[in-house]
Amino acid sequence: MSLNGRVNDGWLVVASFANTDARDDRTGTAIALVPKNRLTLFNRFNVGHGPLKGLNLGFGAIFTGSRPLTATSARGAATAPNWGPLPAAWRFDATLGYKYRPAQSRFSYDFGLNITNLFDRTDLYYLAAWDRATIDPGRTIRFTTGVRF
Repeated sequence: MSLNGRVNDGWLVVASFANTDARDDRTGTAIALVPKNRLTLFNRFNVGHGPLKGLNLGFGAIFTGSRPLTATSARGAATAPNWGPLPAAWRFDATLGYKYRPAQSRFSYDFGLNITNLFDRTDLYYLAAWDRATIDPGRTIRFTTGVRF
């Protein structure tokens, strides 16, 4: 389920929730690495007038529920001990952007700063190759720029 809405002219809110019961049809066991619950909340604030016109700020939170493991996804060996599920976790992201269009110009310029895993949590996990879970690399900072014409 997903909800999108504008609180006012400059504030956009996006929220989504998924409740997934992913099971093997033959055995009834939970599919490895699929969280039962996932929640996403994002806010974006756009400055539409004044000296900061074109500036936008965003903040988001992502909750991923616990994810079951199998012998394959735990350590790759059928005789591996029960590593238990991957724990539930929250991740927070932030964005900062600026859109600039000079007067009398057909070009506009976009600049952005995106920070994933804002609080640098290193106990988060993501899915890697061969159905395995790997520790998240931590905070990631990305700068972007673009030209529209």
